[in-house]
Amino acid sequence: MTLLSPQPDQEYTPRDLDGEGFYEDLTGNGEFSFVDIVAYFHNMDWIEENMPVEYFDFNGNGRIDFDDVVRMFAMI
Repeated sequence: MTLLSPQPDQEYTPRDLDGEGFYEDLTGNGEFSFVDIVAYFHNMDWIEENMPVEYFDFNGNGRIDFDDVVRMFAMI
């Protein structure tokens, strides 16, 4: 079991709301919204250095990058 940490400036840990294995609720508030995409964008380096990349790699290329942000935006 992997334990996740809240991102900088966030109170709650990220959540996988739909059980797909991707943690789209970056703020951990129980919903996926534009706020989560902004949090992702601002913390991309931190996510890559501190979180299991596979939980946040929305485009499946093995790294955290801007295309993940684009994929998240398409999910809204």
